[in-house]
Amino acid sequence: MKKDALIKLREQALEEQARARPKLADFDNPILNPHNLKRISVENLPGQMVTRRKRNLDKRELKLLFKRQQASEFVGTLEPGFDIFGFSKGQFNLIDIIRAVTEQLPKPIDFALSTWTSARDDLLQMQTVLTKDNFHRVRFLLDMSFQRRRRDLITLMRTNYGLDSIRLTQNHAKFMLFAAGDYRIVCYTSMNLNMNPRLENVELADDPIRYEFMDDLLRRIWKSYDARNQVEANYKDLKFGDWLARKDD
Repeated sequence: MKKDALIKLREQALEEQARARPKLADFDNPILNPHNLKRISVENLPGQMVTRRKRNLDKRELKLLFKRQQASEFVGTLEPGFDIFGFSKGQFNLIDIIRAVTEQLPKPIDFALSTWTSARDDLLQMQTVLTKDNFHRVRFLLDMSFQRRRRDLITLMRTNYGLDSIRLTQNHAKFMLFAAGDYRIVCYTSMNLNMNPRLENVELADDPIRYEFMDDLLRRIWKSYDARNQVEANYKDLKFGDWLARKDD
């Protein structure tokens, strides 16, 4: 068979494969369906959704960790009012930061983590850090797709930390909160729990104003969703549109 004929047959086969693939519309994708879009009025958002405060520039540290520095070197020695911002090349992960912070805090600690997803190895590693002796409460805010994608892992988390420790909603925010003694620590980051050898940003600060602002958001979410109902909730039930538009009781 001539070369041109073989090329033509291959092109025909590729066209047939493309026609056989299901289109996005076949799945009725709620994200791409314009008829399912929900609009939220900014005027009806519950409480304060933006916070502003003056920074203490005298205590701010800016760090570039592009060599072999670890999380403990980024965190350094914690002091009241500390404020650190920096970049890493992904040589340490979020669990390393949790460990470096909690080692220096008085016990017990109130801890909260918001992230999009996690892997089994990360959760097993986190278990060694979030022990009952050191933490009197832990909260995890996860994306609603996590339950559909990794039901085995979310079952493991509920078993280890209790039903009330987890809430699911439409979530891509990555932050942590630590409350211990007089410390009210917030952490904003691009990091997930896993190690990721890419440019990552981290901000860590002892900031009671921001802590209260973010903790209030978590309290609203925990109050809006019943933990037991979320165990078998479907994708639609976990959307945040309704609770965001709801005014305070």
